[in-house]
Amino acid sequence: MKNKNRLGIGMLLSILVLLIFIPLITSFSGNNSGYSIPIGYEGIGTGVGESIGGVSVPIKKFNVDRDLLRAELKQGETKKDSLVITNEGETILAFSINVIGLEDMILVMENDFVLLPGESKEITVYLSASENQPIKLYTGKLLVTANYEMKLIAVILDVTKKKPLFDINAKVHNVTKKVLKGEDVEADITMINVGDFKEIDVTLHYAVRDLDGNTINFREETMAVKEKLSIARRLRLPEDIDYGTYLFYAEVRYGKEKAMSTDVFEVVEVKPVVEVRRFARILDFRNYILIMLLTIICILLGTIAYKSSRIFMFRFRYNELKRETASLSERKLEIKRKFRQLRSVEEGINIERFNTLLLNIISNVKENRVDEETISRYNKLVDIYNKIRPSKIRRKDKLELYRRVVWIRKYLMRYIE
Repeated sequence: MKNKNRLGIGMLLSILVLLIFIPLITSFSGNNSGYSIPIGYEGIGTGVGESIGGVSVPIKKFNVDRDLLRAELKQGETKKDSLVITNEGETILAFSINVIGLEDMILVMENDFVLLPGESKEITVYLSASENQPIKLYTGKLLVTANYEMKLIAVILDVTKKKPLFDINAKVHNVTKKVLKGEDVEADITMINVGDFKEIDVTLHYAVRDLDGNTINFREETMAVKEKLSIARRLRLPEDIDYGTYLFYAEVRYGKEKAMSTDVFEVVEVKPVVEVRRFARILDFRNYILIMLLTIICILLGTIAYKSSRIFMFRFRYNELKRETASLSERKLEIKRKFRQLRSVEEGINIERFNTLLLNIISNVKENRVDEETISRYNKLVDIYNKIRPSKIRRKDKLELYRRVVWIRKYLMRYIE
């Protein structure tokens, strides 16, 4: 009973701590939904219908499902991507797609086409790097125009070596995916030595860049990498930086070999409340201590609850085995009792058969009729006596049976002689 109370108290405390702890932890969780981040490019026309001289002008408006095309390409590799363009206006639109800045690396399968109102079309785009393509980050744009309406789609291509000596991955922290001017943007950088596993010194270059490839801020460090190295680095954004989407660029160099990786983040005018709270908690070191204490408390309570449950289950199983043992003992005694009853019945039957044979033999002797049948009955009488002799009947009864057998034998022997 004491262990049950301890288990109940431990579980109750664990639930109370988790009810306090989980909201704090969940506030740190980020959105891992990939790269669906607004780029900040908007169409140059409003697409709102106008009235000229009392005549209504049809609305001209279209939508592109992607604001950013991004791919990592090895030298000599080609990847397929697509855009979906929808005519959301009230009139037929003639579309044209032009590549800006990456003409040799982007192939649009259908540059010119027409869409009716409400119609959509998927446009296939091939992104490729030649065998001798220089290893670096390439940025460009796709310009989609339709009857003087325009939209810009940003394109980012990371070209890496076909058989790289190093691999690198940069991932911006979720809490800094949207930052204010003058704040820090922080990223986790992982470098992997996929070539020789001996420790070598590499140069790490990380920077904040805009979508045109211009560097806003950067740093360089030299460090040793053996197999794998993961670090976190941050860069401060200028106070006069423009709002929009930017790249956190990381590059590792070893001699003439280099590898690069990028991730996107957004500079915003006002942070969502949840983001501000996350960032404030990250900066407050006291929350780290609180999290550690709560974690330790949860572990201790969980350990107590686990041990208490183990003890409870052990005792429960012990009592079950004890009850089963008692039940088996009772069954064993019952079987012995029934066996004794059966033996008693068998002994009674043998004694009855013995007496019957004895009377038959005595009857034959009185009639002076001793033949083979009488001798056979005598032999059966001896066999029954031999069965009764090891039984647990009274000694007096055994002696009486023995005297009768001896008497009959003597009489038969005199008769035979």
